[in-house]
Amino acid sequence: QTGESDLWLAVSVSPDGQYIAAPSNSYLRLSSDFGSTWQTRSVLVNSSSIDVSANGSLLVASDGFSIKTSGDLGQTWQTHGSYVSWSSTSCPNDGSWFAASSNSYDVPLYVSTDPSVAQPDRTFPQWKFVSVSGDGNYILASDHYNLFLGKRR
Repeated sequence: QTGESDLWLAVSVSPDGQYIAAPSNSYLRLSSDFGSTWQTRSVLVNSSSIDVSANGSLLVASDGFSIKTSGDLGQTWQTHGSYVSWSSTSCPNDGSWFAASSNSYDVPLYVSTDPSVAQPDRTFPQWKFVSVSGDGNYILASDHYNLFLGKRR
């Protein structure tokens, strides 16, 4: 428990509970020790989605109109897919790649080949929500009415 009273907008925890990420309407809170201590970052305000890899090697989030990735627990960030309303982000346990989906019409699922380079994957139609399996072999996506389970190439 952080003891804070901000409006929390998204949350993510690694499979073992060690890494926790939670953006609010004011800041991003991060813990790398099961929530015992917290770091505050003044980035990702109003983030609608965040995911943290099992080993903490990747944070991937949407901040309204871009996808942000960090390989150093939020110290520095890279921007991907600017000027699109990204609604959901996800990464596998090893943090080797990520996927993001959008609220925008006719925007394909965004799938990276590694955390620093992301390209649109036109084999997927528009999807609002996305989740990547822990082992990275599957992508589950939804457009509110349909579910699509795809095997990663």
